[in-house]
Amino acid sequence: MFRKEIVNFFYQNLKRDESGQYLIELENDRCYLDVEDTPFVIRSVHRALSERTVRATLYLLLSDERWSP
Repeated sequence: MFRKEIVNFFYQNLKRDESGQYLIELENDRCYLDVEDTPFVIRSVHRALSERTVRATLYLLLSDERWSP
């Protein structure tokens, strides 16, 4: 898919069920996916000092544009 807003919409609704399978859930509709590798990709890694702990923290930019410490 090339349209970023559609890809991000799917990422926002991507879930895992109790058995570990991935699915996209929209209201009452569920569509199970066959994930061959990983649903998320790390696009970049940034290092920053945490003001609270005064230690370096790594932040990951994921393919759905979320930041994860």
